[in-house]
Amino acid sequence: MAKRNSLGKLATSVLQEFRGSLSSLEPTYTHIYVDSLASEEVILAVHSYFMPERTDATVRVSKLADGVSFVSGGIVGRTGKNAAIPDIAVIIPTPTSQYEDALTMLVSHSIPCAVVVESAVEAQQIADTLYNTGLISIVAGTTEEVLFDRLSSWIATATGKSVSFAAAYPLCRTQVVKQITAACAKENAAIGAVAIVPGSDMPLMTARQIRLALDITAAYNINMSVETIAELLGVVGAGFGYRTVARTVAGTVPGFGWALKAGMGYAGTHTTARVIHAYARKIAEKRDGVAAESSTKTGASSASTGASAKADTNSQSNTVEIATTQSLAKR
Repeated sequence: MAKRNSLGKLATSVLQEFRGSLSSLEPTYTHIYVDSLASEEVILAVHSYFMPERTDATVRVSKLADGVSFVSGGIVGRTGKNAAIPDIAVIIPTPTSQYEDALTMLVSHSIPCAVVVESAVEAQQIADTLYNTGLISIVAGTTEEVLFDRLSSWIATATGKSVSFAAAYPLCRTQVVKQITAACAKENAAIGAVAIVPGSDMPLMTARQIRLALDITAAYNINMSVETIAELLGVVGAGFGYRTVARTVAGTVPGFGWALKAGMGYAGTHTTARVIHAYARKIAEKRDGVAAESSTKTGASSASTGASAKADTNSQSNTVEIATTQSLAKR
């Protein structure tokens, strides 16, 4: 009976958290500044990276030479006094590009900025007063795979909207999941280590693992179904098992029980996350496969119109908002 009540409470917790999971995803706004003479390989790599799956993800592209400017209306970002402020900014320069003024403007608005180059030696020396703000990162990669991995690691830590960015941009999902899993595992390790009242760590760890499970599925832009919730219940519910074992064994090791419970909280969270991550990827791959097949049947010709870029009405600065696909190399 007690076990049934515990599972019932777990199901209730999942359902309550689920109600706010996907709805908690926020719009994202990325501004990319491109030097027209920059490496075409880097430009195309960044272009393929920032291909949004969600309609509330905005990518704006401007010429680096035109400087930094913010627009008003039509874009949801971090709202400034008269304009929408991007969540992140990406600069694609050449070795001779002048962009310290752009960095100064971005930093003054607390906008995390990545300077994307093929090799770190190509990036200009950045003044300590700017670099020490912690808002500027040099993202270098000689191959597309390395560049994607480092860009994803930057996004995962640079913005408080990492799950929303993962939902919008598939290529950063793995790194975002790693980052949120590591944070949750550390929290559960701390809870296990300091729990004084026997069993008091159980609801706290479970609540965090439920939140982690829903963040992972949200990062993969998955709409929950009864079947999906049931699967998550099974995975999170398994956590009761290892925590019960930890409590039992901890009681037989005087003086070191706290360390054992902390280790189980940490390892158990990582194990749970790996299972949920694999499950989310499987669902996303199946969904994307069905979508691709449906798109093929309806005619690939519609892609050219669906991939149109909306030119800004005040486009004297050659600024473009990308709906889905638009070659940055043409900037």
